[in-house]
Amino acid sequence: MLIVGILFISVCFIYFLYVWLLIKISKNKITIDSIPRIILTKKMCKIAVKNDINSFEHIPMSLLDKEIAEIIISKDIFLLKKLPYEIEVECIYDRLANDEEIPEEIINEEIAKAIIERDIYLIDRLPYEIKVKCIYDRLDNDEEIPEEIINEEIAESIIERDISLLKKLPYEIKAECIYDRLANNKEIPVDIINKEIAEIMISKDIFLLKKLPYEIKVECIYDRLANYEEIPEEIINEEIAKSIIERDIYLIDRLPYEIKMECIYDRLDNDEEIPYEVIDKETAKAIISKDIFLLKKLPYRIKVECIYDRLLANREIPKELINEEIIEWLMERSILLFSKLPFEMKVEFIYNRLVEDKEIRANAINKEIAKAIISKDISLLKKLPYEIKVECIYERLQNHTYVSKEYYDTDTCITLLRMDIGVLKDIPSDVINPKVISSILEDFFTERGMILHNTITSADTKFLRVFCNIDEEIVSKFPLLLVNDAIKLLKYEEIKNMEYEDLKRIEKIDIFNGMSKIYIDFHGLTKKDIEPIFERLNSALPDRVTTIEVIHGYNNGTVLRDFIREKYENSKFSGYTKTRDNPGVTRIHRKF
Repeated sequence: MLIVGILFISVCFIYFLYVWLLIKISKNKITIDSIPRIILTKKMCKIAVKNDINSFEHIPMSLLDKEIAEIIISKDIFLLKKLPYEIEVECIYDRLANDEEIPEEIINEEIAKAIIERDIYLIDRLPYEIKVKCIYDRLDNDEEIPEEIINEEIAESIIERDISLLKKLPYEIKAECIYDRLANNKEIPVDIINKEIAEIMISKDIFLLKKLPYEIKVECIYDRLANYEEIPEEIINEEIAKSIIERDIYLIDRLPYEIKMECIYDRLDNDEEIPYEVIDKETAKAIISKDIFLLKKLPYRIKVECIYDRLLANREIPKELINEEIIEWLMERSILLFSKLPFEMKVEFIYNRLVEDKEIRANAINKEIAKAIISKDISLLKKLPYEIKVECIYERLQNHTYVSKEYYDTDTCITLLRMDIGVLKDIPSDVINPKVISSILEDFFTERGMILHNTITSADTKFLRVFCNIDEEIVSKFPLLLVNDAIKLLKYEEIKNMEYEDLKRIEKIDIFNGMSKIYIDFHGLTKKDIEPIFERLNSALPDRVTTIEVIHGYNNGTVLRDFIREKYENSKFSGYTKTRDNPGVTRIHRKF
């Protein structure tokens, strides 16, 4: 019982001491630093702090809890910094969670990190610089951050420290930051911008395209061209254009005109393929204005159109740019354009076609071209159009240049002789056939049987004169050839089938007061020979021939003389007269 009593008294003493101390502390009669630590309690500390904030410094750390800390910082928020770390964090956390104000200088980076470890969303209530630093660190360490925590201002602060963190920002913030940096000509690493972000940029301002990293820029321009979307001309340069057409050559047609022309020019110059439909006539003209030799690399249709236009405008085209196929196309389209081709080109083309026996338009060949062709190969003369061939032969004959007989035919000979009978002596004799002579003689006789071709006059019987001078060998081949002016009086229909030797017996004609007298030599003939010849010749004479002097001779007898003189009984004759000075001649008078 004694022990119990002692214990009871002790407890009561301690209780009354505790109460006494509390009263004294509350009345500031004593301070907690004067109380032995062994009997100091949290309640004492709490009362002491409420009464005197300075007593905070004498509170043992073991007795300092959050409740006491709240009392302390309620009196002086800045005392937070003097609290134990855990208490400090706890208090700051609570105040931030309750949207209570905390001076910026109280929160350091370490405390901030401890707070956001508990609640990441409290990061948004931290002082700005601390917040930026914390977000920066979390991004740098690839730690998660809710998108709504980061705004554009914070993002800008972060990327000012490290631009590479831009790619770790929330998408919308990242896009905004990139947009602002591009608009302000600030640097952005290539790997930060992807195509999706780039599309957002250019949807706001298409001109930001040119500030994008090269590959992204090409990709965006490619897509817009492929989708027929408009792109300002100044955004696309030649380098970008080349990258685009490497992906799809057909997009070249949607590039700005000058860029398109440059790209086509370069591809042609480097022998790179270009689809036919990509090049139009206008572009082609611009290209060949830079380098005419690129003409041969253009698609066929465009090439011939350009050649056509240049020829039409009388502009020069190097001959190596035009091949046979193009010349053929030009000739089919317009013979006038064919005539504007360089002379050597025309000659070469026609020469090759003639050699290959290909068809060629007759009006494509003129005399000059024909001369150049036959100077290369005379055998092609026979393949020339008829009129050209005749002209070439005629010119060569005029120059006394031999033309071999295989180049003549009947029609050619007739045409040549009608042009100039004088060339007869240069025509090979064995190509002159009866049809040739018959046709020529028909030209020299009128339908009335009198004469003549309108180019021959009585004063200039060119045809006859020429034949008078030719070799006997040639004369023998012309059965209807007459060798003096007497032929003018004969009716062609009556004599055309007579032998040359018989016609040759007409020697001459005398004309006096409009009346004519003809001389016929029958020397060496028999009565049987004379009769049909005489009858035919007499029938062939026109009425204006009043007298026929027949030379029959008399030294070998009078048979021929007697036969001829008997002819006065013929109804066509009124009699005969003997000549005084020559008994071998009888003058027969025709009846009218």
